[in-house]
Amino acid sequence: MLHITAPHLPYQTELLMDTGHGKRCAFIDLREQASIDTLTGLVREADIFTQGYRPGTIAARGFAPEALAALRARHRLGQPLRLWP
Repeated sequence: MLHITAPHLPYQTELLMDTGHGKRCAFIDLREQASIDTLTGLVREADIFTQGYRPGTIAARGFAPEALAALRARHRLGQPLRLWP
């Protein structure tokens, strides 16, 4: 499991202590092309991709469910789980 967040976003270490056991952490800034390329490579190798951003945020950065499915064609993706009101 790899937990990815952006370096410019608040990082809640208290929350990570509760939910981060056994996870590796990395920072990727999707405002930079090199970071987009890095995440694209990670998605190609991932078995599962989940995201906790507001609806549409990660899609606006080029990682909509359809784009993820195209990157990982051999895996079937389910519908996004919406946790924001």
